[in-house]
Amino acid sequence: MPNNILNQSLPELVTALKEQEVHDQVVARLERGDDPMEILNECQKGMEGVGLLYEKKEYFISGLIIAAEILKDVVNLTAPHIREIHSGKSAVTVLIGTAQGDIHDLGKDLFITLLQCYGFHVIDLGVDVSPQAFLESFIEHKPQIVGISALLTSVIDAMKETISLIRSEVPQGASIPLFIIGGGIADQIFADMVGADFWTQDAMAGVRFCQDAVKA
Repeated sequence: MPNNILNQSLPELVTALKEQEVHDQVVARLERGDDPMEILNECQKGMEGVGLLYEKKEYFISGLIIAAEILKDVVNLTAPHIREIHSGKSAVTVLIGTAQGDIHDLGKDLFITLLQCYGFHVIDLGVDVSPQAFLESFIEHKPQIVGISALLTSVIDAMKETISLIRSEVPQGASIPLFIIGGGIADQIFADMVGADFWTQDAMAGVRFCQDAVKA
């Protein structure tokens, strides 16, 4: 490991797709006791840089794949430390999946990892999940929160149908779950269109929403 690895900017290393250097710095910082959430936040900033370079056509699909692998490695390294800090268990169940017609899962998987680190019970339905599959799992597990992830705008009808279907099937007198949407397409306009209670493009902001829902 280079002696100066801790002096380099972690977001810049991520943006530059320096896989080994990112790994080495994260390991070194965890060993010296740095905040694992701060490390993860810095890596997410680096991922934003990757996205900008992709938009400028300076990076291609191969670059996005490498960046995704870097982030997965960082999540795997930091997750045990986050769990150690937030070891309390929550009675709240979160049902989550990527909307029908979309197979992207990086953001969803990061969100799930963080939820689990904070003690939430998560039911992961995977990708390309139909409204009916969401409904069946909702009936089985009775989650307090339902999360739907998507990167493609073409899935808006599936997301809207999923939320509408679940709300229509909630027994009279029972609590209606809160709906959170996330991913590259998420914004307030999109949330209003599909009927979601909250939207985010940041996994940690989604966790905070779920924590606030527990306290409410």
